[in-house]
Amino acid sequence: MAEKSETTGAYILEPSCNLSTVLDGRGGIFTFIPDSPLVEINLIYIKTGRSRGFHFHKHFTEYFLIVRGKGYYVTQNEDGQRKGWLVSGGEMLVLPPYTPHVVYALDDMICVAGLTTKWDDCPEPITMCLLEDM
Repeated sequence: MAEKSETTGAYILEPSCNLSTVLDGRGGIFTFIPDSPLVEINLIYIKTGRSRGFHFHKHFTEYFLIVRGKGYYVTQNEDGQRKGWLVSGGEMLVLPPYTPHVVYALDDMICVAGLTTKWDDCPEPITMCLLEDM
């Protein structure tokens, strides 16, 4: 696991790789192991120059895997301190509850979000932030 941001609690989850899956010449298998079981998976498309986010989740941790494209991911703590990451295909961010976040797409992005609680089981699955807050 990568070091958690002291600023926001968010972090990049590093995958493991069984070297034999690379050496057999077919590609590779990279494994992400979340701290909590995932109960919902969402496929997300973000167009170049657009953003998705400006919100936080009170009831679940979000595991955000970038499948394709590049972007800049920003999180923020309750004191307004921000942490940003340049992200691209193959990277996964972990966003604990109450962590405001937004991703700005530098290329067309395809992402997968894994949630630790089903969206529809949350009384308030998303809480919006103001654009100027992020």
